[in-house]
Amino acid sequence: DGEQKYSPSAQVFIDPNGNVEVLSTHEQILDETGMTFLGSVFPARKVYRKEIMEHAFNMGQTLASKGICGMFSADFMVAINENNVEIFLIEINLRKGGTTHPYQTAKRVTDSNFDHITGYLMDKSKNKIRYISNDNVVKPSLKNIKIENLLELAKKANLLFDSKTNSGVIFHMLQAMPEFGKLGYTIIARSDKKIGLLEKS
Repeated sequence: DGEQKYSPSAQVFIDPNGNVEVLSTHEQILDETGMTFLGSVFPARKVYRKEIMEHAFNMGQTLASKGICGMFSADFMVAINENNVEIFLIEINLRKGGTTHPYQTAKRVTDSNFDHITGYLMDKSKNKIRYISNDNVVKPSLKNIKIENLLELAKKANLLFDSKTNSGVIFHMLQAMPEFGKLGYTIIARSDKKIGLLEKS
């Protein structure tokens, strides 16, 4: 129970030598039931981001001691009552997850690295990189739009990712659009305000 409840997650990588690296934290975007993953916001909220990173690192060390290597994600529930923050581990997924693709995409296209102090991706100019992703945009009207037309519309509206500003939209799962009216996106920017403007567009 909590006045405010959130569903953050963390990604961790364990190399073959047992070295543990926290890669990211996210706020998970869930459907109205709270059970289905739709997308994510990077990074997780500041009020508990550092603690989640510490928990994820400790989990990684424990798993590494048991011979586990590769990527895993840890899902949490957070309950906040006044100034009291309670963090509960829900599950550990020993695999790539729903936050892997947007993280790798944002990291590569912005040529940035994860800052373990702030919990942000930082580009070469030391700008903080944020993003929001959605794997489940489903609209029947999308079936009537050709992929090339969608990209052309986005280009004319100046929405597509621009490496000069390290902001914009990257679409994925476009092959599912003609048949299922479904697509995904990752919106990358240096500010929450910019992300909000791109998402509304």
